[in-house]
Amino acid sequence: MAATEPTILATSGGFRPGIGSRLAFAPMVGQAIELAGVSGRAPRLVHLGTANGDQRWLNAVNGVHRLVGEGVLPRTYCSDDGVGLLYRGQDFAAAFSEVAGKAAYVVDIDSTGTVSEERIEPELLSG
Repeated sequence: MAATEPTILATSGGFRPGIGSRLAFAPMVGQAIELAGVSGRAPRLVHLGTANGDQRWLNAVNGVHRLVGEGVLPRTYCSDDGVGLLYRGQDFAAAFSEVAGKAAYVVDIDSTGTVSEERIEPELLSG
């Protein structure tokens, strides 16, 4: 059965060096196919290569913390390379990782204006 609501797996993972080719699919692609929940037809997957090189113009930790603290961004989810953030509809639902030791994070601001970052342990994908 297809997913009942929009399902987004936002990730910098999904690819690894190939054998005999430049790239091969990594476990995150298999996870995306499973999350699509379809049978009898190919799942609809879209790759948007938008995050390449973000580190060159934004220090991820300081930049996101600052933007959340200034109210530019609301509660924000971030991830290490190789980690996927699963959204069902507009809500964060889970995190997955292709790499042991990597994590996701939620950055938020409390009523006193203090910005905090909480580590989210992802489910480690095999393969």
